[in-house]
Amino acid sequence: MNAADRSHHRRWFSLSRRFQIRLLQTGVMALVVLLWAGASHFGYASPLVLPPPTVVLRELVGVIVLPSVWGAAWVTTYSILLAFGLASGIGTLLGFIFSRNRKLADGVTPLLAWGYVFPFALLYPLFILWFGAGPASKVAYALANAVFPIAFNTMRGLSSIDRKFLAIGQAFGASRWQIDWHIKLGAAWPMILSGLRIGAGMATVTVVLGEVLGADRGLGHAIQQAVNTFRIPRSYALILITMAVTGGLLWGMERLLQSNK
Repeated sequence: MNAADRSHHRRWFSLSRRFQIRLLQTGVMALVVLLWAGASHFGYASPLVLPPPTVVLRELVGVIVLPSVWGAAWVTTYSILLAFGLASGIGTLLGFIFSRNRKLADGVTPLLAWGYVFPFALLYPLFILWFGAGPASKVAYALANAVFPIAFNTMRGLSSIDRKFLAIGQAFGASRWQIDWHIKLGAAWPMILSGLRIGAGMATVTVVLGEVLGADRGLGHAIQQAVNTFRIPRSYALILITMAVTGGLLWGMERLLQSNK
């Protein structure tokens, strides 16, 4: 097999693999909808708790054109992007600073690891008290959740560079800035990227969770309002809209991070 044939074979295998993944994802979603419809149709679940998919679909068509829903989607989107942007900047900066000193890195590692797993939901009432019920408290809450994995992974990535790469850079007369930018960053980028991915997911989840727990705007607030007024089909429709918005944001952030590899 020549090089052209091998290249064609690799492309075909890649396309086939992507097709299989998409087919599997479609099949899983179809199965979920079928189980949902079956549970509603055969009476395994009350319509008050689990409305039929057709009812939710009609409600979705009705609410998706409402200006209030678009406004709520914008508030959620803005809060997620702002929280992730701030967490990315602060987290990578802290990780870089901590990685410059071995003793400092050893000292803060347990703190960052603790912050990584700390249940910040316990502190959410304090965020409401400090920043109010508006988007500011959701951004601060999401920032506090997302900054720890970003800082932790950045510090670990920059601290675990093979010393021989640094020695080669120094032998060729590279400055400390050039070593940081061209050697350390390149070698640590996979771990930094992993932290940014985790941070993006945490920022997305915690913004919506914060809106559900206590907010005056956003998709999470709209969902909670629908549940409180027993408009259950509307709550499911809003959940689907929230899934589409957050899924699109995560996809876009992932593509942005991948483009900077």
